[in-house]
Amino acid sequence: QLTKRVLPNAKVVIDRFHIVKHMNQAFNELRIREMNELRKAGQKSQAEKLKKNWRFLLKNRANINHYEYKTWKSFRAPKYPFLTEAMMIDRLLEFSPPLKEAYPFFHELVEAFRDKDPDLFFSLLAELPETLDDGFREKLQNLLTHEEGITNAMIYPYSNGKIEAKNTHIKTMKRVSYGFKSFENMRIRIFLINQLIKVR
Repeated sequence: QLTKRVLPNAKVVIDRFHIVKHMNQAFNELRIREMNELRKAGQKSQAEKLKKNWRFLLKNRANINHYEYKTWKSFRAPKYPFLTEAMMIDRLLEFSPPLKEAYPFFHELVEAFRDKDPDLFFSLLAELPETLDDGFREKLQNLLTHEEGITNAMIYPYSNGKIEAKNTHIKTMKRVSYGFKSFENMRIRIFLINQLIKVR
C-alpha cells in the first residue's frame, strides 16, 4: 500500500527466484506428506527413497538422462536392474499416486515460467484438475492473486537477486566475525570487501 501511494506509476515485479521457490515448496510439501503416509503404512523404505532423491524430482525435465544405464544408491543391483535417470524417477513416482499425478503439472508450470509465457502459465494454473492433492493445488493457485507481479517478472529483466546476495553476504560476515565494536568498523569492512573504497 505504501509503495502504491508513494510510487503510483511503479510496476510491481515479483522476484523470479521466489516464484520458482514457491512452486518447488508446493511440490516438496506434497512429497513430505506422502512420505509420512508411507511410513504410517509401514513402507519406510519407500519413504526413505523419496527423501534421499528429492532433487531428482525437481530436476528440469530437459536435463534428465534417458540413455545412460547405471546403478543407483536407492536401487542397487542385483536386486534392481540398471536404470536410466528417467527410469529411476519413474520408480520413485510409483510409490505415490498423488505425487505421480502432480509431477507433470508441476513441471509444466515451471517450464512455462522459464519460457516466459505468462498466458500458458496462468491458463495452466487456472485449469489445475480437482483430482490433484488439495494442499498442492491450493498453494500453486495462490499465485493467481499475484498475476500482475508474476507477469511482469516474465516480461522485464529486473531482479533484486544482487541486493539479496549482498544482504546474505553482510549477514554471514557479521555472524562469523562475532560482532563489531562499532557500526562504523562494520561499514568500512563491508565497503572494503566489496571494493567500494580503497586503502591508501
